[in-house]
Amino acid sequence: MASIQKHSLFINSRFYVLAITVLISVGVFAYLRGSIQDDQLLAIRTQQVFGFLSLMYLYIALIISPLGYVIGKERVRHLAFARRAIGVSTFYFAALHGGIALFGQLGGISNLANLPEIFKWSLSFGAITLVILGLMAITSFDKVVRF
Repeated sequence: MASIQKHSLFINSRFYVLAITVLISVGVFAYLRGSIQDDQLLAIRTQQVFGFLSLMYLYIALIISPLGYVIGKERVRHLAFARRAIGVSTFYFAALHGGIALFGQLGGISNLANLPEIFKWSLSFGAITLVILGLMAITSFDKVVRF
């Protein structure tokens, strides 16, 4: 049998962060689907929870460096290594949040014209934020970082 290499998938904390993120999203949706019968209310609550989770992951990703200065970089080295996966998870939850808002609540892109101007502005800023998070997620892969 071949021995496990140093950077094997199963000893990589980034893999576990991403796997737990997907499990959380499926678990949240399954829990909400089981407890909320109305589809519109389900879309609203799911969108809210995924938006909240996106903000929490963003906060965790941003707090790792200051935390390292306070308690020591050696103590947070595993978190610092997993920070890229935490950022990708931020994008994942933000994309779920935006997708549910656009397609679950609004009924698609064609219904954007019917919204009041203030909602169009907030959706535009959300789309810009999602694009920025997407670019950051794309650039977090090892091959892109090496390039």
